[in-house]
Amino acid sequence: STPLYSSAASDVYKRQMIIGVLCYIGTAILQMPYALLVSVIVGVTNVIPFFGPYIGAIPCIILIGLAEPLKGLYFAIFILLLQLLLPIRQRMLL
Repeated sequence: STPLYSSAASDVYKRQMIIGVLCYIGTAILQMPYALLVSVIVGVTNVIPFFGPYIGAIPCIILIGLAEPLKGLYFAIFILLLQLLLPIRQRMLL
């Protein structure tokens, strides 16, 4: 692989890891059910361009919503804020 591709792939995986860890920290603080499972799903699907965050968030919202409906709504708001604030955090961390 070329250095440019390697660097781009490394940035994608860093972003995936950052999202997953921040998601876990937030869901743990908010005492969401299935915090680790949800964080892994959100982190892994975040690699998919454009639709990845939605592909990961929707089933997680449903999963949490089935366990505790109000926390499902809180998770939806949390994940929206996380995705909106990530570019700011990404510039600081990378």
